[in-house]
Amino acid sequence: MKKLLLLFFILISSCTSTGHRSPANNPDAIDIVFDLDWTLISKVDASLKGRKGIIEIGDELYRVHDWARELVTALVLDPKYRVSFFSGGPSSRNIKVLEAITILDGSQRSFLEVSHKALHREDLLLVEPPADLENPAPADRWKKDLKLVNEDLKKIVMFEDDYRHALNPRQRENILWMGMSFYHIDSSKELEEAQRVLTDDSFVPPSIAKWQLQRNKLAISFGVLEQALEDKKNSELGLSELVQERLKESGIESNSVTKKGRNFFDKGSALLRAVNPRAQKVALESNCHGLISLFF
Repeated sequence: MKKLLLLFFILISSCTSTGHRSPANNPDAIDIVFDLDWTLISKVDASLKGRKGIIEIGDELYRVHDWARELVTALVLDPKYRVSFFSGGPSSRNIKVLEAITILDGSQRSFLEVSHKALHREDLLLVEPPADLENPAPADRWKKDLKLVNEDLKKIVMFEDDYRHALNPRQRENILWMGMSFYHIDSSKELEEAQRVLTDDSFVPPSIAKWQLQRNKLAISFGVLEQALEDKKNSELGLSELVQERLKESGIESNSVTKKGRNFFDKGSALLRAVNPRAQKVALESNCHGLISLFF
């Protein structure tokens, strides 16, 4: 009788399940790994407190990047993908960040809950930088070994703002690098003010076009990924090789957008608008006359 009751409760539990896919139970999926800082979030100052997209972690404020929630949601809901996070920040902070951001499927699940793996500063490898490298940056010393996510590197793509974190040249091929990152700036008016005040700061977008690109890089990058996967069906090249080819065609590594890059944006943004029709806040245009800023 006890065994029958146990079986009954198991059946009831399965029938009342929400149907959400467990991120850890899909070994054949393609692993998409996200860095956090400058990739999905940017640290901002107190003047942006209370604005849409701002999360507060301790005494620090972060802006969740445009398209970030839509992108992670789309990947989580697509069984061909599995999502992980690998940030050089300490686990004590990273976990709070991942708990503070939710996906957009109505479940209120956090980025942490839907992750296959979450890796942090404690998981970085310290290596000796090349002897001929003058003034090595932290990324030249501290490396992210993507085999901590999946031993099969043929099935990994990492969205990363600093490719120097790659453990070796082979793993550099797995990095979808989106070019130099800039500060998050909410509006074109605030961009003009930043350009006037911070004249020597290279992290201020130097033009409207580059500011627009910064706000839309995740949508373009998703289009690159999806196109590479489509192309793989008829190609002998590996996924990472095709991602690198499409990425170069897009122009975003040099902080510009080619005609193909625009096509990748159209592809990626269309898929992400299926998650949230009101996702886009800044248009991707070649001049300021096409600019739209939507704050809601």
